[in-house]
Amino acid sequence: MAALSAAVAVIAVGYGAWAVVSASAQVGAMESDLAPTLVATTGIAAGDAVSPDQLEVVEVPRAFRAEGALDADAVEEVVGGRAAVDIPSGAQIVPGLVAGTAGGDHLAAALGAGMEAVSVSVDTETGVAGQIRAFDTVRVMAVESAASGETFLTTVCERALVVSVGAGQSELATSGGAVTIAVSPEEADAVREAQYAGRVSFALVALVDAMEEEEERG
Repeated sequence: MAALSAAVAVIAVGYGAWAVVSASAQVGAMESDLAPTLVATTGIAAGDAVSPDQLEVVEVPRAFRAEGALDADAVEEVVGGRAAVDIPSGAQIVPGLVAGTAGGDHLAAALGAGMEAVSVSVDTETGVAGQIRAFDTVRVMAVESAASGETFLTTVCERALVVSVGAGQSELATSGGAVTIAVSPEEADAVREAQYAGRVSFALVALVDAMEEEEERG
C-alpha cells in the first residue's frame, strides 16, 4: 500500500510539473505531442466510489504522462469502482488506483472496513441473464420452494456491492458462473444460509439510484 501511495504522489507531482511548464514559453514544442489522459478533478478518499464528476479527460504532453495512464475510453470502467488509496486532485488515473480497473484486481482493496466477500453461483435466471458487472449494486434474495409447489422470495440483503464476477473483477457475469458481493458479516451469514436452504437470486439496482443512496449515506 505504501508503494502504491508513493506512486500516486509521483503521478500528482508529474501533473503539477506539467502545469508549471505549461505556463512557460517553451511549452509550444510539447503541446504538439499531447495525449488525452483521465485525471481526478477532486480528491478521492480510499474506499470511496468514483463518480463521473470526479473525473475529466485533459490533454497532457506525453513526456509528462504517467506510464499506463488511462484515457477517455476507460471512464465507464472506472466510474463506480472504489479508490484503492487516497487519490489527490489532478492525479492521472492509472491501473491499480481504482479497484476493478485493469491491473487493479486486488479483491481486498474493493472491500470497505468491516465488510466481507461472499460468492454466489448464478445461472441465467438468478444472475440477471449474465448482465451483472463488477461494482454494480444488487438486491439479494433467497428463493425457497415449499412442498406445495409455491415459491417464496425473501430479501436477505437490500443492497450489496458486486466486487467480482466470474474469475476476475473486470469480467461480465455469465450463466453458470459466480458473483462475489461485499456485505456485512451478518449479511454474509444470511446469504450462506439462503444458499444452503435453496437458491440465491439477484436483482440489479439502477446505477443512478445506487449513487444517490451512496451520497445520502454520506
